[in-house]
Amino acid sequence: MKDPKKYRTRVGEAIAAKMEKVGMSILDLAVKVDTSYEHARRVVKGEAPPSDRLCRDISRVLEIPMETLSELMEQDRIRLRYGGVLPESITGKKPDMEPLERVWDDLKPAQKENLVALAASMVRQNRAEGTL
Repeated sequence: MKDPKKYRTRVGEAIAAKMEKVGMSILDLAVKVDTSYEHARRVVKGEAPPSDRLCRDISRVLEIPMETLSELMEQDRIRLRYGGVLPESITGKKPDMEPLERVWDDLKPAQKENLVALAASMVRQNRAEGTL
């Protein structure tokens, strides 16, 4: 998948990832969901949230479960309202893990194993240096 920092919203990122996977352009999406190219572009780039109708149409066309899109939109709304990364007390997750979570599903199994092994190696090194 492309650089996650390129997308302002998680819903836009998810839509773009699915479009890339199925080989669909923004123009193709706009035509299939009956909206303008510019509006589709703004939704994909995270510059505008999709309406409920557009969200349902995108869900149908890209075969992304509506529940997934709704959850991502809610996360985006909370992030926009409260800014940046949400605290662990709200999400139940460590905020600094969010960038890794955004790209995790796009890694191959061997890459995931390598990343975990690299982190474990760094922890061992920190312990050996007494910095942990």
